[in-house]
Amino acid sequence: MPKEVKMLTQKELSKRQGVYIDVSPDPMASTKIRAFMEEFPWVRKHVGGSIVQTYVSGVESSLLNYSPEQINVGLLEPQRISERILLLNGEGEVVTTEAEKKRKKFFFFGPLVSKVKKISGVVFYDSSVGSVANRLGEKADSVRSLLSYYGYTKAIIIYKLPQGVSLKQWIEREVELEKAKLQSEIAATK
Repeated sequence: MPKEVKMLTQKELSKRQGVYIDVSPDPMASTKIRAFMEEFPWVRKHVGGSIVQTYVSGVESSLLNYSPEQINVGLLEPQRISERILLLNGEGEVVTTEAEKKRKKFFFFGPLVSKVKKISGVVFYDSSVGSVANRLGEKADSVRSLLSYYGYTKAIIIYKLPQGVSLKQWIEREVELEKAKLQSEIAATK
């Protein structure tokens, strides 16, 4: 039976390290960071800041409702530090898709005008992982992992989906598990 692993989030790392920006993150051994970067070489393409902590985590259904962490720091010159979560395919590329949007050219009059809008697999502080996955539509089938980087913790977390399972398949499986739980709760109340 596989060992159950609790999902790790940037919010939990922030709490562990304290709420003050002058508290530096606990650095990991450089050998661990180097091994992580060799295992996931595409990370440097997505992260420009320094990296002092690396983690690999499984996923839980709570990840779908997760919105990235964001804080404002500094008194004289406030600066916003936001967590970024990227939905990645098997090659470590951000999953994107295009959607056609139709609208009237002039308020109520005129022909319909089509505009192609690019939808990216990047989750910002004002959205959730689940909402971005929904916007990706069929392209969510190609999501194999998620990458989270937060400049405050200087930590990277790679969320790995089970082997051979896409994000869309995983979501469908989680929905079925929740339905089964609900049905057993309903049956227990009869």
